Amino acid sequence: MSKVTCEWCDRLVDTSVDIDWEHLYRLLVANLPNDDRVVCHPCVDRCCLPDEAELVGFLITEGYDSLWEWAWDSNYALFADGMWRDDSGSMVDVVGMAFAAMEVSQ
Repeated sequence: MSKVTCEWCDRLVDTSVDIDWEHLYRLLVANLPNDDRVVCHPCVDRCCLPDEAELVGFLITEGYDSLWEWAWDSNYALFADGMWRDDSGSMVDVVGMAFAAMEVSQ
């Protein structure tokens, strides 16, 4: 049993049992898919919209472990300034682009 504290509200989360937080938080919120920070269900529910949950389902169905992995696979690059850019160097909203890809795939 592995209990850790929710990063946002300090509630204890048993990550060996309560793993649903992982998909939304790690796929959309955390900086890296292997980030070990935890957010509990109530905090995920407060911060995430149903559309984001649908996006998570799309990413998982497409075989991605994170939004970042999808972005890298889509030939976007993360620069030192924290901004994603396309091949021409223009800034890209990877969440918006992932939503667009999800819409096209349906």
